[in-house]
Amino acid sequence: MPQVRMTRETRADVDAVWAVTTDWKRHAGYFPLTQMKVPDEPEGVGRHFEGFSKLGPLTLPDPMVVTAWSPPSPVEGHDSGSFAIRKLGKVLSGTVNFEVHPTPGGATLVWTTDVGPAPRLLATISRPVGGLITKAMYAGVLKKIVAAAEAH
Repeated sequence: MPQVRMTRETRADVDAVWAVTTDWKRHAGYFPLTQMKVPDEPEGVGRHFEGFSKLGPLTLPDPMVVTAWSPPSPVEGHDSGSFAIRKLGKVLSGTVNFEVHPTPGGATLVWTTDVGPAPRLLATISRPVGGLITKAMYAGVLKKIVAAAEAH
């Protein structure tokens, strides 16, 4: 899957963006047809959670693990935050990298992903349109994240 990088500006501050983006249960509201199962684990590297996309009787599990974790912490000298997630499933594979940076009027979100179908044949077949589909889906996701952060 080709890498897709999307950037959004928001009037919300870094802490609000971080809060709504790392609240894994809220991702059910950001991603279409998705429910989330989030075990009670500490935040940070190694945290597992799972999305379930449902389309009629079909349920597609999407297990994930946090592979990088750097929350914003002005006290420690870094105003920006970032995390990375690796998809572990048989249906979807790849990574998601998220960054949030302060701006004079709020924050900038950067979402980079190379998520695509895990089965090689399906990945090969979908490659020509995969980037377009991914961009369209994540445009909607980021719009919802920005709205949630601005309402936070």
